[in-house]
Amino acid sequence: DSLRLGVFTQDLAQELDPEQRAVDLVTAHAREGPHGDIFVSEQDARGALGRLGLQNEKALRKLKDLSGGEKARVALAMFSLKPSNLYLLDEA
Repeated sequence: DSLRLGVFTQDLAQELDPEQRAVDLVTAHAREGPHGDIFVSEQDARGALGRLGLQNEKALRKLKDLSGGEKARVALAMFSLKPSNLYLLDEA
């Protein structure tokens, strides 16, 4: 197999569209790209968000209504559903 790199930068959460719901961003990211999975459901995304502490209605909020830490959890949830075999965590 080839290398599938997942890159998480410290500023990633701030670069996400504040008008999008957390669950929609996670679902879209998991489905897109050459290694995306079109079968990832909203329920899968809500499960990933819930495991990171964004449960119930918090998963349905727009990013602009979440705290900085909650936005970072949305970004982490995005990567948890995307198949990667190496993660780069950049704190630049």
